[in-house]
Amino acid sequence: MSLEEDSNCKDLQRRVLQYVMDGPAARDTVEGIALWWLRGEENVPYAALREALERLVAKGWLIVRSMARDNEEPKKMYGMNIAAVAAIRSFLAGTEGAPGVAPAGSDAQIPGGDASDSKRGSDG
Repeated sequence: MSLEEDSNCKDLQRRVLQYVMDGPAARDTVEGIALWWLRGEENVPYAALREALERLVAKGWLIVRSMARDNEEPKKMYGMNIAAVAAIRSFLAGTEGAPGVAPAGSDAQIPGGDASDSKRGSDG
């Protein structure tokens, strides 16, 4: 990855993290994040956004779950790991040397959601 690509990736990471810090219960797909979380950025390449999101998942700052509706293919839904709030704040403040957060696991949580979620936007 070139220096410019890495800079763009970090910028996307910051914008995504700022969004989830402002609304910790937010969760969405890559497409929804591009459309709603990164408003005004109509030309965000999905591949670059996916890379930024996967890096945040690898750090344990975002959690990803597969969600499916009826007969559709499952889609990845991204949301904040509330156990990572301190590390996210440090990153956003530019003090990234803060102690790390364990990757998503049994302690990882998405506010307002649980592991049994299987459908997005369903009525029941």
